Amino acid sequence: MRHNMKLQTKPFEAIANGSKTIELRLFDEKRQQVRAGDEIEFTELSESKRKVLTKVVALHHFPSFKELYNALSLDKCGYSKSEINNASPEDMDAYYPIDKQKQYGVIGIELMLVDVNEAGTVTIETENLILRRFTMDDAESMFRNWASDSEVTKYLSWTPHKDVSETLGIISEWIKEYNDPNRYQWAIELKSIGEPIGSIGVVRYAKEKQSAEIGYCIGKAFWHKGYTSEALVAVLNYLFKTTDFNRIFARHDVRNPNSGKVMLKSGMKYEGTLREAGLSNSGERISLSVCSILRSEWEMNN
Repeated sequence: MRHNMKLQTKPFEAIANGSKTIELRLFDEKRQQVRAGDEIEFTELSESKRKVLTKVVALHHFPSFKELYNALSLDKCGYSKSEINNASPEDMDAYYPIDKQKQYGVIGIELMLVDVNEAGTVTIETENLILRRFTMDDAESMFRNWASDSEVTKYLSWTPHKDVSETLGIISEWIKEYNDPNRYQWAIELKSIGEPIGSIGVVRYAKEKQSAEIGYCIGKAFWHKGYTSEALVAVLNYLFKTTDFNRIFARHDVRNPNSGKVMLKSGMKYEGTLREAGLSNSGERISLSVCSILRSEWEMNN
């Protein structure tokens, strides 16, 4: 049996990226119909109305959220590591009146992902980073931290932004594209400073070949700290978990071996070099090294 439920953006994305595997609800008449093995399709409460399909693994019944919070792992219930210490059963009072909680009891619905091909760019949290959608408020940080730096763009296909208006234009286009559930474009936000330090995304894909290419860049001040590989690993994990991509690859200018080191550190393998296969942002012919990872290789390590 399939059930339909709605979620705000934050919990929706937590389920879509796999960090939230237990949905907390009132055990009312609607939830009493749910059984282990059923499917639940969650729809995001937004204009995009993204969807994610899950399967019910187990049901955990409790008289109140107090007992539930004491029994279940809160990191599986949608709390981040930084939020767990302040998590309280009273958080649920904003959603369900106390008298209804006493009347029906509560339930933790344990889930596994079935299909999130319509989720697109969801928020992903790692130890040091938050990968999220760009907003117009990111323009100043993007311009300052990487987009205006000729050292950052030296081996890329685009030239440094001359002023922040150029950055605003790019972000505006990315935001429009977020309506496409097959669009993947993340801002790499560093938790310690609370602003984006780079970007990562799928630059092209071939559905019929189940193949996708990833591109990324990060500000010079944040090089050699492991942030780029941390972001790349997180994106690879998300894409292999939530899409049917069989091969994910990336390319780098042969004159930029450090980018290749990021790819190898993230689990990719060197495939070969495409001789004079591209053009630099100055129009110079360049050779490109290719690294990739197959689904079977990813599955062996995850």
